[in-house]
Amino acid sequence: MIRFRFISEFLFVDALIVFLLMLGDFFLRTSLYLDKITHLFYGSGWIKIIGVYGLVILITASLLFVVRKLPGIGIYLVLIILAGMLTSNLLWYSVTHDFLETSYVQVVLNSDIHAVYGAIKSYCSSTTLTYFFTALGIVSGIGVIYRKTQKKYSLCPWGLLTVCVIGSVSSNYYLWNYLYFKLHDFPVEPISNSIRTAIFTVKEYREFYGIQRQALSENFSSQIPNHHIVLIIDESVRYDYLSNNNSRLATTPFLKELEANPQFYNLGLSIAASTCSFPTKSLILTGTTEIPDVTRQTQRRPTLFQYAKRSGYETTILDAPGSNFPNIVIRKEDLRYVDHLLRADDIPGTHHFVDQRAAETLQNFLEKPVGQFIVLVKQGAHFHYESSYPRTVAQFSRHLPRLEVNEGYGSSKEKTINSYKNALSFTVDEFARTLFSRDFTNTTIIWTSDHGQSLQEQGQTYTHCKSEIEQAIVPLFIYSDHEWVKFLQPSLGKPEGIITSHHHLYPTIISLITGDQNFVNNGYHSLFSTKVKQQPLSYLYGGIWNLSHVIELLPYDVERFFPIVPNTTLN
Repeated sequence: MIRFRFISEFLFVDALIVFLLMLGDFFLRTSLYLDKITHLFYGSGWIKIIGVYGLVILITASLLFVVRKLPGIGIYLVLIILAGMLTSNLLWYSVTHDFLETSYVQVVLNSDIHAVYGAIKSYCSSTTLTYFFTALGIVSGIGVIYRKTQKKYSLCPWGLLTVCVIGSVSSNYYLWNYLYFKLHDFPVEPISNSIRTAIFTVKEYREFYGIQRQALSENFSSQIPNHHIVLIIDESVRYDYLSNNNSRLATTPFLKELEANPQFYNLGLSIAASTCSFPTKSLILTGTTEIPDVTRQTQRRPTLFQYAKRSGYETTILDAPGSNFPNIVIRKEDLRYVDHLLRADDIPGTHHFVDQRAAETLQNFLEKPVGQFIVLVKQGAHFHYESSYPRTVAQFSRHLPRLEVNEGYGSSKEKTINSYKNALSFTVDEFARTLFSRDFTNTTIIWTSDHGQSLQEQGQTYTHCKSEIEQAIVPLFIYSDHEWVKFLQPSLGKPEGIITSHHHLYPTIISLITGDQNFVNNGYHSLFSTKVKQQPLSYLYGGIWNLSHVIELLPYDVERFFPIVPNTTLN
């Protein structure tokens, strides 16, 4: 009885701490809490929501309860961890106005250190410091409470504490494991949210790596291909900020001139699979179109590399950012279908900017007699924009005033947009100038971007991975001398005014690989097909497997982004 009273007394204090954190977090992020709770109410009801909140407070309090038995230095160590939890969550909110979630962790895990550093430079502001000191003050208060109760708590028997540790850890694991799909995005305070995010991330890596990829039938042709296929996935290129699509902007004059080449086709505006890099690449390379991916199709479906290897192509990934592969979707075992994986430091050349080296390397691969299937993931115009181009070169610094190298995006909308324009003039236009300095034969190059950008249209300082439509509008170019290119003409194949999406890329590339002009994947035909029709338009933000939010569009939703009539630039 005494031990029970002892536990209940201290657990009450910890539960009160968690409750106060939850209450304070609610006042800090009221609109976000109300939006999510209202959404959850219609699917779960108040009883389940209240019950889950009670369990969350209890199991988080149980973890804090266990902390108190640690020696003095142990408590300080835990307080540092708690400070990290609070700070990371609040800082993330200051940038994205959202909770830190597993989907964002996956993005960070599949980003290179330069992109992470660029994000810090881009989004650092006075608000960031406010959240940091708020977190520091909260943790200091918890520390004072813990130090004052340390002596009394030392009377707790170790055996009892062991039971508490096992119960706390297991209850956390089983609760969050159970809620992974059922009630996974209800809003909670930073400590609980950090625990949930960590467990969800571990769960995905543990389970998803064990899912077997579907095998393809054996090679059906002994003929060695001699036609090259290249997929270029650019970074952060928005459709209406290119001169090809907006004659009022002088961002990509060479690319606009390239349209005079009879092998170059501008297919206009396309809808990205998602507004974030990692989900987009995962969906494109596996042809997954159904979101959320509750049946784990991104881990099961054959990849483009499997189709290419089966047909005798030499396969290559040029990973300009340097850390995209392997990942939780294109896993290590999937890379057995890739002959060459060249990360940033492996891409030869002397140019400082890796995309320029990648363009030259790509040229060399396309001189081989054996058919090449190459996926180039570009570094592109990723934040910080001022790190994406040679700012001392006048040719790429025409748009002024611009940001400084370490200046946050929130300082000036005008400067942010100008820096973005400068970045495009180098990462897109100069890249094109380098790549197309040679003529290619027996080659098809498909060029798009992983997502678009928000440029403070609504005052936001974040640029992508959210729901705004401008983050989902991307360009789509095809450079090809294949006999099928005539079917890109509206009069012969592609209907007038059709809006494509990233979901067309998988069947388009497979049609080139297999020779099946009318290849279809989940209702999406190859763009070379004579049967292409307008498919439903949508894009994803959030996670692929949970926390998924699908935004559905109608064609007129994107009309305001057409500075020119769609398809008038088709040759």
